[in-house]
Amino acid sequence: MDKIEFLILNNLVNNEEYLRKVIPFLKDDYFEDTNQKIVFQEIASFVEEYNEMPTKEDLYIEVDKRKDINEDVYKHIPVSYTHLRAHETRHDLVCRLLLE
Repeated sequence: MDKIEFLILNNLVNNEEYLRKVIPFLKDDYFEDTNQKIVFQEIASFVEEYNEMPTKEDLYIEVDKRKDINEDVYKHIPVSYTHLRAHETRHDLVCRLLLE
């Protein structure tokens, strides 16, 4: 069974009606996992700036712009949750978080 945080993120990027209804009520504090928090922050920021649902490509670009994260952060994430492999980049991780 998927965690509620994952279900929220999945719907935020795949269901515009859901996005419009819930984004005003969500806070990044609701996401305990650092990677989920980063994805949520980028979704919320994109919606605030452009008033549109971000595509996965938009999220790749926004995550890549961040200065507060690096590849080493992702190498220390528990494999059991993210299934992160040593050769993967943060783009791979974001993609998997969105597609799982």
